[in-house]
Amino acid sequence: MIPSFRTIAVACAALSIQLLIAVPLLAYPTSRSNARMVFDESLDRIVLFGGVSDPDAAEIRYELDDTWEWTGLGWIQIFPANSPSGRSGHGMVYDSNRRQVILFGGIREGVFLNDTWSYQKRNWTELAVPSAPPARTQTGLAFDPIRDRVVLFGGIDGAGPRYDTWEFDGTTWTQRFAAGPSVQAVNLVYDEARGEVLMLGFGSQNTTEMYRLTATAWERITPEDIPPCVSFSALAYQKHNGTVVFVGGQCFNGAQADDTWEWDGTNWEDVTPTSNPGSVLGHALAYDRTRSETILFGGTFIGATNTTYRYRNGKWTLVPQTGDPGPRSLPLMEYDPVRGVTLMYGGLNESREFYDFWQYQSGRWTPIVAEGTPSSCSYPVGAWDANRNRLVMVCSDARVHEWDGETWRAFDTFPTDRQPRADRRFSSAVYDPSSRRVLLFGGYTFGRDYVNEFWAWDGTSWTQLARNRTAPDSRSLASFFYDPSSQKIILYGGIGRRRATDSVKRYGDMWSWDGSNWTEMTTVSLKPPARYGAQTRTDLMTGRTMLFGGKDERELYLNDQWEWNGTSWVQINEPNRPSARMNGGLVFDLATQRFIMYGGFAGRYFSETRSYNANGWNVEGPPPVSRRRGASRP
Repeated sequence: MIPSFRTIAVACAALSIQLLIAVPLLAYPTSRSNARMVFDESLDRIVLFGGVSDPDAAEIRYELDDTWEWTGLGWIQIFPANSPSGRSGHGMVYDSNRRQVILFGGIREGVFLNDTWSYQKRNWTELAVPSAPPARTQTGLAFDPIRDRVVLFGGIDGAGPRYDTWEFDGTTWTQRFAAGPSVQAVNLVYDEARGEVLMLGFGSQNTTEMYRLTATAWERITPEDIPPCVSFSALAYQKHNGTVVFVGGQCFNGAQADDTWEWDGTNWEDVTPTSNPGSVLGHALAYDRTRSETILFGGTFIGATNTTYRYRNGKWTLVPQTGDPGPRSLPLMEYDPVRGVTLMYGGLNESREFYDFWQYQSGRWTPIVAEGTPSSCSYPVGAWDANRNRLVMVCSDARVHEWDGETWRAFDTFPTDRQPRADRRFSSAVYDPSSRRVLLFGGYTFGRDYVNEFWAWDGTSWTQLARNRTAPDSRSLASFFYDPSSQKIILYGGIGRRRATDSVKRYGDMWSWDGSNWTEMTTVSLKPPARYGAQTRTDLMTGRTMLFGGKDERELYLNDQWEWNGTSWVQINEPNRPSARMNGGLVFDLATQRFIMYGGFAGRYFSETRSYNANGWNVEGPPPVSRRRGASRP
């Protein structure tokens, strides 16, 4: 007789009951370009907002709306109660007199913006300004603390470049000059040592021009040397040596530069660092006044990046990406009820595939260093085998690895007809307590064919399960879970097609597997809309299954939440749901009786850890307010 689902859950939970302690989780932002960041003196941190992603599989770019802070040791994501819409190419500057970050304009989905926002005490507030500059992107922005004004120059709108100058006094925008130098690709910076706003950009002769703002006009400066390639570059004032640093840039002819220059008030010096970030464009740059170093993040170098560099005294240093596992989707994430920890292996983001192994417990991600950890396992899927108390992981090449809490065991590959196809990814896996086996369904081959193979792993060998006359079509990224009320395996949704000649379809159908046959569940009246790549997991205490997000028939990312109670689906309208995503990791933590979600993808890769229980959704590890005035470099 099979023990009840709840009996198993309670017994496992008793093995490891842990209290959650909220601790800060360092992460790092997903790759992007045309983001902006500034140093916020009130927080002792650099604040980063927005940017645009690389194209996803549907060739769509997404303007981002996430807020991050650089602590000097690493990045921490902030989740403000209010936030500007996603955007790139916006202006952002720190108003040191009012101790607030000011954001203006940008572009979102081809629409130019002219809204003004303030960031104070870790929240964004849209300012109700009586007038504002016309909408634009790629504008120059600087704060003049002596005149107590945010200065804005130029930018681009639907009609082309603009050359006007505006100023913001904290309440009202006022146009100062209707016309100015014919300079594009502008960068503005406040030169604190000399008390002036400087501008650098491409002039009408397609060469670099430099200006300072005076009481009556923009005044041309003609130094002996000047950076030649300034499009999509960045400037920052460095207090520790009284210079303005210039990084990156694209020439007018399209060539890219990997230059670093410094302005001393008289001339530009071409610094030749022993290492540099490369020919990066559209990066974010800010000077950390507390730690006396310039920080560069992201930009494009072939594709968008999410690397962080430090710069000081002519030397660039790459910052290691440490902290939590970092932004990724498609990880294998399972709960180990014997030890009371969440396990996660691998996944991928726009930069690379991961073959790392982590555990999550008491609010903290910790890497697991164990002999035999697979050095490669692409597109891992698997499940926790509750009969043998081990994690079963299947790689895209059909290799099997098992983790028993102490060591990994690798299984040799089997003859072709005695194992799943060795060229597929995006399969679905689940542990079936009725047969005490891990089941593997479907996938998508590297030859771009969907499959409907159905296999069972018993810890020793694979068995291919027979298909009856009615069975799910070939598909991948379907939701696959055990329903304790019916003691059957349920399959919902996915993406695929019945025949190779058919059009690709996003499914919203449901099927049950009773150990011998598939049955389509046509009597379920209300189902979530069709989707694939949803995050799905069963509450081991109640036996109810939560389904979150995915991607729908219109290729839109979703953040709706549903619950399967054994007979029907119910939509759960939680107010603080995570943002839309697909292919994230989701487990049910028996020790704390909460769902834990990590990562996923929706035009960008996510790296936050979230939890869900009867009290709703929460972000794990809230960042503390750090006051490190006068601290030395970390």
